[in-house]
Amino acid sequence: MRRHSFGRTAAWLVATATAASLTASMAVTPAQAGTLIPTIPSLPGTALPLPAVPGGPGAAVPFTEYEAENAATTGAVLGPTRAYTTLAAEASGRRAVALDPGEHVEFTLARAANAIDVRYSIPDGPDTALRVTIDGRPGPQLPLTAAYSHVYGLFPFTNDPADGGQHHYFDDVRSLLPRTLPAGTRVRLTADGPAVVDLADFEVVTPGVKPDGYLDATAFGADPTGAVDAGQVLQEAIDAAREQGTGLWLPPGTYQVNRKLTVDRVSVRGAGPWHTILTGSGVGVFGNAAPNASTGVHLADFAIFGRTTARDDSTIDSGLGGSLSDSTVDNVWIEHTKVGMWFDGPSSGLTVRRSRIQNVWADGINLHAGVANTVVRDTFVRNTGDDGMAMWSDRTANHHNTFSRNTVAVPLLANAYAIYGGHDNAVTDSVAADTVTQGGGVHAGNRFGAVPLAGTTTLAGNLLVRAGSLVPNEPTQIAALWFYAADAPIDGRIAVRDTRIVDASYAGIQFFGKAITGVTADRVTVLGAGSFAVQLQSPGAATVSRLAAAGLGATGVHDCGEGFSLTRGPGNVGWSTTSCGLPAAGQLQIAQADGIDFGFRSLGSSSELPIAITNPGPDPITVS
Repeated sequence: MRRHSFGRTAAWLVATATAASLTASMAVTPAQAGTLIPTIPSLPGTALPLPAVPGGPGAAVPFTEYEAENAATTGAVLGPTRAYTTLAAEASGRRAVALDPGEHVEFTLARAANAIDVRYSIPDGPDTALRVTIDGRPGPQLPLTAAYSHVYGLFPFTNDPADGGQHHYFDDVRSLLPRTLPAGTRVRLTADGPAVVDLADFEVVTPGVKPDGYLDATAFGADPTGAVDAGQVLQEAIDAAREQGTGLWLPPGTYQVNRKLTVDRVSVRGAGPWHTILTGSGVGVFGNAAPNASTGVHLADFAIFGRTTARDDSTIDSGLGGSLSDSTVDNVWIEHTKVGMWFDGPSSGLTVRRSRIQNVWADGINLHAGVANTVVRDTFVRNTGDDGMAMWSDRTANHHNTFSRNTVAVPLLANAYAIYGGHDNAVTDSVAADTVTQGGGVHAGNRFGAVPLAGTTTLAGNLLVRAGSLVPNEPTQIAALWFYAADAPIDGRIAVRDTRIVDASYAGIQFFGKAITGVTADRVTVLGAGSFAVQLQSPGAATVSRLAAAGLGATGVHDCGEGFSLTRGPGNVGWSTTSCGLPAAGQLQIAQADGIDFGFRSLGSSSELPIAITNPGPDPITVS
């Protein structure tokens, strides 16, 4: 799919026809076990078959992604559904494969690989495993745990099943493979106990080498086996590298770190996130506390795997944090912390690139309170407990920051990308997919006490797939792209352009709250939406040009007379009708995807069969 600016609506519709075929293709039946049909790679994070046209939006990632539902399997395909608290709603593409003990899913590689990362879910209970076989020969065993999944109750959620409302079902497990497997190799995952497999990411990884002149952490006594806490000696090594004007090398290994490491005017480099791992309770690498930002910090090529099992907003718990100016983060992989990266201002000139954040309990990345001139690009985020990437102008405005060419998949709460206040910030050329509840794909708003939006906020070149969601127990349907003037009217300029919205759960674009003015939208496609192309729920004004819509579940515009002036520029197609009233958010459904079958019974006889009923809508319903 292209990012080009098309001059005519017709050309824009032709360009997005590819997206329509990709969405339809998700209904294909997986290959039967034992076939030699190659598994179709997916555009990472989207569950859409990998497009043939390079240079589209999203992070440039090192792995090839395969959806389990498109692979050969003896298991059962779950979904699709978007009903909050159901397991399939949290799966990439809203579908996954359930395996009973002894059942398997088998991927046929389209590209060579020597490493695998599997997104899975198991019941909230004992550990189990997936057994790997490679072309029929035994491979590594993948240990599965529920320690970093399954929460209950109300926000910020608990680990107590008695609180109900179970969700946050998935985690990841990864392993190096015994050798580099060529394309065409069959990799089978067989379940020892009940398990659900969502997808597998395969890649080729090689360890890096020590840069000339760098100090070696093991020379300071850092234990690469993880048996002895290395936190203090690593801090001493970092300080020595800074004093000597050089960097610190973390050789391949797993280092136990149960503290925050502080960095300033120093480089820390590992052998790659598959080979150098920092792990422990409270592990993190931090710049100085604001307002005295660290400068000249360069962090690269290692992983941070925490041990956080629940969100606790009274603690500081992020993989990377503090305040960093004129610094870089490159190829860092973070999991199992509360937040992936939380950077405080005032600071300026940070670049984050080629990084991966998965399975954290709150935000993936948050630029907080006065962060400026910062770029996050080519970064992949999946399975966050809050916004995937956010800019929060808390008390002090963030400005001139850009999230560009990133992918955020399955944020379990809130948005894939959010800009809360500030001025002259942007989200560009990025992918958002499968938002679950209380958020959309891209969001800009005056919320959470943020300094109001000003200057020009740019939202351009983005692809939003199956985005938008409900707010439970409230009649609120959130669009794929939405604006919310909660604390104050929005009067800063917001420029939306070259945006593709595919299979939105509800509306394509939404205006909500107090007055919203200054929004322009040009060259936007809404290709499939559960309700409207545009949902007006605020006063204000916007100009929309060359918006092409097809496959709407309701009329073109929702407008109940709240005083919003919608100026239609040239080239609009497919959304000329208007109505007032949101469609039903959901209805009672029988949970058995194949229906209820009582089989053949004699006339006049009776039979009992349990029936499970789900309510995907926002309102509680009593069944009697």
